[in-house]
Amino acid sequence: MGFSENLKAVRKANKMTQQQLADELGLGRPAIAKYETSDTLPKPRNIMKICEIFNLTFDELFSDGNILEYLAARSEETAPTDCSENEAVE
Repeated sequence: MGFSENLKAVRKANKMTQQQLADELGLGRPAIAKYETSDTLPKPRNIMKICEIFNLTFDELFSDGNILEYLAARSEETAPTDCSENEAVE
């Protein structure tokens, strides 16, 4: 996966439409469609906004790996653990 595939996957995983993302960026929906089909890349300021919207780094957004698997693993690593009073501490 590259930028286009990652953008589409993350947008859909966040249950966001192309129009909703376009509205967040101050763009038209066709611009998002072009980003997701590799017809064009966003301007640097919009790349930064996309990273902010989805809480991603630039490297994550442009990674070649499966971004959803990566983000799931990252989420598991940072998830708080539940330590109840009844658990024995080893």
